[in-house]
Amino acid sequence: MDPYQVLNLTRTASKKAIRKAYRALARQRHPDTGGSVEAFAELKLAYEVLMDDARRHKFHATGTVDATVPNNAAAMALIQITQQFVSVMRQLLEQGADPLQQDLVELLGRFLEEKKHDIVDHLAKRESTRATMAKLLGRFQVDKGDNLLEEMVQGQLGILDGQTTLANKELNQVREALKLLKKYKFRREAPIDLGIVNWQGCSWRASIR
Repeated sequence: MDPYQVLNLTRTASKKAIRKAYRALARQRHPDTGGSVEAFAELKLAYEVLMDDARRHKFHATGTVDATVPNNAAAMALIQITQQFVSVMRQLLEQGADPLQQDLVELLGRFLEEKKHDIVDHLAKRESTRATMAKLLGRFQVDKGDNLLEEMVQGQLGILDGQTTLANKELNQVREALKLLKKYKFRREAPIDLGIVNWQGCSWRASIR
């Protein structure tokens, strides 16, 4: 089943568009309005898959749809690994390296560690920014009416808090991804040994990587 086809949507559809399409089709396919139980169940499953970020990503990655909700922690960890896998492969191909002769698990771990450190650094900077901005509370004064500048500072603090929550959530996902990665090894190909090569009086052992 392709949930996008069921809902007549493109892969870039927003959640608002998904919800709107589901509501419109639910009226048509509900058994009480002349639809069938099977068609409505398929529609409901398509909607649930596309509204769940982890299940939606899994469909994009594998083309399969799970009828049950997966372990979200593992699913989100897999999303982080997939993102880094794309980056690793892009870098290897740009460098002309053969992915089969690299330890892809080690490289994925390295990329995830770099991402973890970046998130930690950004969190520290954001915490410092918030602490400084919080000192502005109560500093703006107005003779009459609403204190719009005070509300502005409060709004900015709220934005920083929201960003911090999201960053911490992503940090936990990266940590889970690193734990998941420890269970795996990559069986890479050994370089082809060409033996001793002589050229212009010089000898060395050559291999194809």
